[in-house]
Amino acid sequence: MKNLEVVFGDLMNRSAYDQYAALLNTTPSSIRAFGPRAEATRGATLLTIKAIAIGPGLATGVFSFEFSDKRDFKSAIREKSKRADLELFGMGNHHVEIICATTKDSVRLSQPELNRISQHFTLC
Repeated sequence: MKNLEVVFGDLMNRSAYDQYAALLNTTPSSIRAFGPRAEATRGATLLTIKAIAIGPGLATGVFSFEFSDKRDFKSAIREKSKRADLELFGMGNHHVEIICATTKDSVRLSQPELNRISQHFTLC
């Protein structure tokens, strides 16, 4: 764990939503080879984790939304993908992942349906 503190610094003390946002916002172009070594190491590590953990759903984009009691990320757009991942974060440190997928080309969740899931799901 000490090595993680060196690499991630204050990110380890931030909320799960902030950690996930840092992961999603890390791109190859955000890593500076000639900047501080700790930042470059953090960026390279986050980019590696992102490639392993997030998977192909990012190819269609990720969108974030904030409601009065929760924030969420939605990856995949129904017109482009048969799968949608919802990551819901309560304003505390509660988190739930909902994966919606289909094998049928004719069945797709609409954006209003995904929004209803996000808005009406209660995080304890």
